Amino acid sequence: MSATKKGFSRLGFQRQLGLSRYETAFNLMHKIRVIMGKRDAMYLLKGMVEYDEAYVEKATAEKIQNQLKRGKGSQRQVIVAVAAESTPLEDIVTGEKSQHCGFFKMKVLRNENAESIGQFVTNSIDKKSVLTTDRN
Repeated sequence: MSATKKGFSRLGFQRQLGLSRYETAFNLMHKIRVIMGKRDAMYLLKGMVEYDEAYVEKATAEKIQNQLKRGKGSQRQVIVAVAAESTPLEDIVTGEKSQHCGFFKMKVLRNENAESIGQFVTNSIDKKSVLTTDRN
């Protein structure tokens, strides 16, 4: 399921496992994806955590797309909250500082208010963590 960047089609999954029926591959793939989705609820991000939001364009029919307004707040876009574990690193030889991204969580928010963001942070990040944002 996660062996390739683009994922597997159900037909490719069926071929790889040597299954004779497409329905079996369909049901198995669905069950695996449900379990993978539930995995996020099993852990919290810890340590140094960076948080930000982004507007991401969602799939809309081409007929409707031109009728919708553009820019921030457009019906063509959804707001996505992103939190990532960020470990500061320092090269011993050069002294160059960098960051390493560990686990991360993403969630589509209903709106960009303190309640929605607070709920995401509470459900995703350990209380003992240090949270950094871009302060916007």
